[in-house]
Amino acid sequence: MNTTVVLAVIAGNVAMMGLVVKVLGDRIGDLATRMDRADARHDVFSAKLDGIAETLARFDERFKRLEDDP
Repeated sequence: MNTTVVLAVIAGNVAMMGLVVKVLGDRIGDLATRMDRADARHDVFSAKLDGIAETLARFDERFKRLEDDP
């Protein structure tokens, strides 16, 4: 009888660990998906900021040319 109880407890622990691993795997998958989305948004914002910086640099060059013209 003691062996049966021990085996039942071990089986219960294994089942609980299976559930824990599944839940943690799902959470890690969700976090990875969110991080991928955040990286994509970061790339879009970075590209927009690079475009703005390039436009400002062009305007700065034009203003310098205007100032240099007599």
